[in-house]
Amino acid sequence: MWLAKVVERGMCPPSLVQPTEIRRLRDLTRYRRALVQDRTRQQQRVEKLLEVPQIKISSVLSDLHGVSRRAMMQALIARERDPRTLAPKSGARKKTDQLEEALPGFFTDHHATILKMMLDNSDQIGAQRTARDALIADATSPSPDTRPASLIVCM
Repeated sequence: MWLAKVVERGMCPPSLVQPTEIRRLRDLTRYRRALVQDRTRQQQRVEKLLEVPQIKISSVLSDLHGVSRRAMMQALIARERDPRTLAPKSGARKKTDQLEEALPGFFTDHHATILKMMLDNSDQIGAQRTARDALIADATSPSPDTRPASLIVCM
């Protein structure tokens, strides 16, 4: 109440309250940013989990979360432990020798269970981000009843 009187007397400029559409878009983009950060954290956890059993894939491959790298991790989950079988699944043909050196480790079923949970969580976060992207696209697309700025006549 006292703040309204201060603004009324001109002692403080009034606050700007954004329109509803802008507030909704801001909420969606903030949540999308949080999802991106969560997925990045999850991907870093996957990398750290692979380093615990002395599997140093990240020293050879820059991106662990591509489609072919994902196939290699799925093979690890499916109890494939032979580096000669795993290395070609990475899709990095020129680095198979380096991968064969980086892959031997003591990856157990315990690690496979945790890796599967982490990859599933990462997929779920990715699906949520895709859904938010669609909502943001809908919120930013012009509605049919709005006129282009070129048709607005300024006086």
